[in-house]
Amino acid sequence: MTQQQTPEETTGERLLRVWRVIQTPVVLLALLGLLLLGGKWGWDRVTEPVPKYYDPCVETPVQGGQLQSSQIIVQVLNGSDQRGKAGDVSQQLKSMGFKSGVGGNTDQKYAETTITGYSPDSPEVQLVAKHFKNAKVVGNGRQDHGVEVVIGADYDSMVSNAPSSLEYSAPTICLPKPPATQ
Repeated sequence: MTQQQTPEETTGERLLRVWRVIQTPVVLLALLGLLLLGGKWGWDRVTEPVPKYYDPCVETPVQGGQLQSSQIIVQVLNGSDQRGKAGDVSQQLKSMGFKSGVGGNTDQKYAETTITGYSPDSPEVQLVAKHFKNAKVVGNGRQDHGVEVVIGADYDSMVSNAPSSLEYSAPTICLPKPPATQ
């Protein structure tokens, strides 16, 4: 004779059944939490301030009251339709003692040659401007005090007898940090 046994649930079996019922929602909640944490991390990265692409200027000694062209870094960009102008002008500036920054082409075309620096009155901008005929000189408050020249369609040639130094009375001037290789 066989007896019919009534299954009595043990505590372990009951816990296993409860776990099976809540397992999916718990895993989904954990994944949702992970997704929210990842989303917050991504949002924080996207909305954080963009780092500066340049170092701020460093105080550089001025010897004998003369700012020398060899102390100034000039970035030359071609904004004209003439191929190779940025490279040509950059080489001419190097031959006059200036240090060359990264050059290349602009995305848009410029009608006039433009020299941009911290201020139109900044000594480093004024010394570079003396090498160009009828260039537009503008300031944009750039903190590295670097000088950028955009060659426009009006560019013809550089001034042949331009000075290689500029009188400057302060003992130091704030200029871009020189590259380690120059």
